[in-house]
Amino acid sequence: MHCLVRLAIAASFLASNSASAQVTNEVFDVDGGSGDRMGWSASRAGLVDADLVPDLIVGSPRADVNGTSSGTATVLSGATGLVIHAVHGDLASDQLGFSVATLGDLDGDGRSEFIAGAPFAGGNRGAARVYDGATGGVLGTFTGDGPLDELGTSVGGAGDVNNDTVPDIIIGAPEDSGGDGYARIYSGLNGSEIRTLTPPSPGSSFGISVAGLGDLDGDGFSEVVVGAFLDNTNGFSRGRAYVFAGIDGSIMHTFEGAADFDWLGYSVACAGLVDGDAVPDIAVGAYGVDVGGDASGRAYVYSGADWSELLTVDGNTVNENLGWSVDGVGDTDGDGFGDVLVGSPFGGAGRALVVSGADGSTLHEVHGTGAGDTFGRSVLGFGGDVNADGHPDFAVGAALDDDAGTSSGSIVVYSGHQPWENLHLGLAGTGGLTPQLVGAGLLSDGTANQVQLTGALENTTTNLLIGLSRIDLPFFGGTLVPFPDFFFFSLPVDAGGNHTFGFTWPAGVPSGTSFYFQQWVFDPGAPFSFSASNGLSATTP
Repeated sequence: MHCLVRLAIAASFLASNSASAQVTNEVFDVDGGSGDRMGWSASRAGLVDADLVPDLIVGSPRADVNGTSSGTATVLSGATGLVIHAVHGDLASDQLGFSVATLGDLDGDGRSEFIAGAPFAGGNRGAARVYDGATGGVLGTFTGDGPLDELGTSVGGAGDVNNDTVPDIIIGAPEDSGGDGYARIYSGLNGSEIRTLTPPSPGSSFGISVAGLGDLDGDGFSEVVVGAFLDNTNGFSRGRAYVFAGIDGSIMHTFEGAADFDWLGYSVACAGLVDGDAVPDIAVGAYGVDVGGDASGRAYVYSGADWSELLTVDGNTVNENLGWSVDGVGDTDGDGFGDVLVGSPFGGAGRALVVSGADGSTLHEVHGTGAGDTFGRSVLGFGGDVNADGHPDFAVGAALDDDAGTSSGSIVVYSGHQPWENLHLGLAGTGGLTPQLVGAGLLSDGTANQVQLTGALENTTTNLLIGLSRIDLPFFGGTLVPFPDFFFFSLPVDAGGNHTFGFTWPAGVPSGTSFYFQQWVFDPGAPFSFSASNGLSATTP
């Protein structure tokens, strides 16, 4: 490495600080206005403007532009976060933006159209409106059949259900007939009804969630999935999710919750190509599952080819409701398997996870910043790269975030690039516990980064070693991972056993350069008076 670059890196580390602010892989964030609840819903928007960067659409159903809670849906540039279109409910209490989705290019102009639901319009009859991606103008409006249907509670792009080469539209109305519900598929070509899907069992809130899946069986017609989270067929509110054939609307498969009050089907999404077999897979949330504590929640990923269970992701905190939102995010780590995004909005500030399609391990975990933010209420995978780092990116909504006023809400866009890798090889200390080292930040020019030590002996000191090469050398009964090009001695470990080392990444570091980190903690209870964290590698994009 050029000596000037090496000096710049050294200067960056020497100018480090004990950072307390959260460092993430955030690209940008956008706040709503006071009371808007921006981020209640969110979706990829496809290519709405002309810059070839995927965009996003965010719902703010309590925005007051045309009366109290008339609601707003905002299309934001994926490249800049600036507003491309903002559309609003007609009247107070419509709550337009309660649900949002991309539809694809309906009119052949190269711009993706989008849809926003307003389930309380017309005295809870409900409505959903389709908008032109190029102009933001209204292309069509759909309304519920009955006065309390709440059509527009969920909306989605259905894919090409009728095989006419134009993407179609699916809209859920879960309160029809007192909670039986229905989901209706409309032609994207002319807005005509293709078919109405109805629940096999009553009172199931069928249509609470809807999504297009793509063509699962190779017949040229796209399948759809519909959630019915209150289904009681084999127990109380176990919930179901139904896959319907595009060609004729028949039920191809039914997924069901395993226990009472699992509420499976509250969220559904196309998970993308998770298992690498070229058939799209299916993500389903069951936020009431109790495996990690009461209503800790679970997200399932099922094969679109044979319906087998590919992955489960479990919450670990009582009432965190993991699985409240789900989406496919694309292959963020370049291993050939699509990854999955899961929201968990009710544990503290809320969190969201990107999990590996290959093995279910956590690739990214991001958190809200304040208690009660409901960060993770909505999640979206762009299915593309918004910041030109070669990795698919994602976004998370926090509808009750107060950053710009009470319940203003926000949407945060994150890079899917994860430059940090756990190399393991730690050494246990007092009590048999091994300190854990975690890195955060993008390692790109001028970005904030940090390594955070947890689980160390309290109120002691630690030595941070940083190297440009990995040596894995036997050392004090453990393994020295980095060649120590840079040393930082006697850094304080706090009363919780934590230490954070923050630094700003300098310009000019060549792409693909790897750095290695490890901390050795003074610990009289360890065999040689030192415990060691896992090694950590970080590679510049």
